[in-house]
Amino acid sequence: MKRYLLATLAIASMAGQLIAGDLKITFKNEVKFMLMTQKSEETCYYSTRYILKINQKEKTDRLIDYRDFISYQINHAKKTIHIYTLDDQMKMKEIMKSKVDTASPEEKKKMAATFGFGENDLKAEQIGTETVAGMACVKWEITAGKKKIFTASSAPALEMPIPKADLEKDMFGDPMMLIFGMSGASSKIEAEFAKIKGFPLKTELKITSGLITVTFRQEATKIEEGPIPASIFDLPKGYKIKDAGKEMLEKMMKNMNDPDKETKKK
Repeated sequence: MKRYLLATLAIASMAGQLIAGDLKITFKNEVKFMLMTQKSEETCYYSTRYILKINQKEKTDRLIDYRDFISYQINHAKKTIHIYTLDDQMKMKEIMKSKVDTASPEEKKKMAATFGFGENDLKAEQIGTETVAGMACVKWEITAGKKKIFTASSAPALEMPIPKADLEKDMFGDPMMLIFGMSGASSKIEAEFAKIKGFPLKTELKITSGLITVTFRQEATKIEEGPIPASIFDLPKGYKIKDAGKEMLEKMMKNMNDPDKETKKK
């Protein structure tokens, strides 16, 4: 125990020597669903305005503009760009929050049962230390009752170059918050995630719905510092652009105004 505390203090002391310039980080990704496992590599670029995530295997990019608060999902195989604005995502979150807030006690129990936990079950705590891609990290675990749903090894000495005020507005970095919103636990899980300081270099997320569990794993393998050319963040030309966020919001609003619409069709 003493050794663990000393190691934690040593890592925390490194926070005074933060690396906060432009970054290029290579991650290995893994998604497990039932008996299937999908592996890929992702290259991520971080500047003071943008985050760009490139997955060569899936031929998809994800670009986030923190000045205009727009997220772009780029599909190179289909030559499409789907746009999601922060404003639309915030409105979607409010709709789900309203649905949870106005639900009956029985409905709230069903929402929590879908994911296997409720708001009061969630807890984040430090569980140790480790080194990832040459960076000293503190290991965190978020549990729901006795079930582990998220682990992260976060480097206190590594920091995104995006201004903190902009990151605090961000929903693009954690789209799963929209998913957890349906369990009635979004506010609590946001508070627990906020306890994890530094840059998460190794994560594992488990999402369970009924008997089905999907596991997402990501681990940094290489970290490079230095200026990133502005052209890296240019959108490809000639692709079909679709305001996917607005379409999603409109569908959610229609369902809120007429929740029995699907039943009527049948």
